[in-house]
Amino acid sequence: MVVSGEKIAAIGTKANLLKEYPSTTIIDLQGKTLMPSIIKGHPHLFLHPSNETPWNDQVLKESRSLHAAQTVKHAEATLLSGVTTVRDLGTEGAEYGDVGLE
Repeated sequence: MVVSGEKIAAIGTKANLLKEYPSTTIIDLQGKTLMPSIIKGHPHLFLHPSNETPWNDQVLKESRSLHAAQTVKHAEATLLSGVTTVRDLGTEGAEYGDVGLE
């Protein structure tokens, strides 16, 4: 596999890739898996775990600004865990707060 910047440029055997990309640096990933991204389709970034605060208290008593601040940290932790694409399933009363986090 040839990676150029942040994209996979080519896939093939080592011999064929070296013919096409002779100055390529080879990194041996034998026995490993390279994943370009992970997509998470059902997170609730605007909530924190219910063992910290019950759902009703989070939605009815906490401010939207608190949720926005927490959501930034949740999104960062999600990205650092390898997830690069998220479709948040509800802002839990924060109206269009998810749109502002693009």
